[in-house]
Amino acid sequence: MFAMVYSLIEVLTFPVMFCKGRSLCIASDGPFSSYRPIGVPLVSLYCGSFGMCISLLALHFFYRYIAVCKPDKLYYFEGKRIIYTLIPCYTILVIWTSNVYFLMSIDAEKEAIYQYTLLPLFTMYLPAGCFIILPIFGIELGAEANKTGAFIGVYPALDPLIAILLIKEFRSFIFCQKKSLAKVSTTTGRVDKPASTFQAT
Repeated sequence: MFAMVYSLIEVLTFPVMFCKGRSLCIASDGPFSSYRPIGVPLVSLYCGSFGMCISLLALHFFYRYIAVCKPDKLYYFEGKRIIYTLIPCYTILVIWTSNVYFLMSIDAEKEAIYQYTLLPLFTMYLPAGCFIILPIFGIELGAEANKTGAFIGVYPALDPLIAILLIKEFRSFIFCQKKSLAKVSTTTGRVDKPASTFQAT
């Protein structure tokens, strides 16, 4: 039953994963990807369901071990006792889902980082991966193989441009975006001339 529910969650979420350094980014490309009130909880539930799926597999192998090697202990899985064996699995489901939803919720900074990791994906990893993998399956690239070098050559030029546009501190400095702030004297309480400071819009 859980496997069917898990499959349904995965279809609705259609997770897209991307690894960078020690982090893993998961985005939704499913039918609710543009509707955050449903899409974000679905991604969180998918992460929790993944953890529960792994823990249920571990429980299943534990049951097989008991059934084959220690059949006298099978009473652990009889009647209401089976509920106790499932408690760790449901605990993982709740903890993982809550952790992702409350502590790793999407914000403007994470969106910018995710979009910034997209550039090397399309200009380096995919072209280089196709260049290496396709010939293994007998797919000839011919002169198209030259595009791999072209894409990789474009990346160093576009990388700083993407950073300038997505990181607000860089964008504010480059485009000279200023905001006037009034200085208030701590002794007289009067307002001095406004001071200019860089700030993103």
